[in-house]
Amino acid sequence: MKVARTRVPNQCAFDEMVGANLQYMRKYRKISMQKVAEQIPFTFQQLQKYEKGKNTVSAYKLLKLCNIYKTNIAEIIKETFIETHQNSLTYTEEIKPVHVEHIDRQLNR
Repeated sequence: MKVARTRVPNQCAFDEMVGANLQYMRKYRKISMQKVAEQIPFTFQQLQKYEKGKNTVSAYKLLKLCNIYKTNIAEIIKETFIETHQNSLTYTEEIKPVHVEHIDRQLNR
């Protein structure tokens, strides 16, 4: 007799959070589900289930996904991952390099 596996509520919430982080990074990197699925390999439907938190992603597959998205597991499993990533992008976009020649010209006017 086969026993059905069940997930506890905390595991479901964790899977949903990790899935949302994975989906965010896939879209940020502008990679289609099909392209990701071909690299792992599994179906894009399986990736869709991971991103929606319907299935738990194994550590091995999570590592492979993180390598594709150029991030690491320690970051992708943080609850604040998306917010932290967006804040780092905003910060770096606001800082524009200033060229010394430009400053010199303005001072010599």
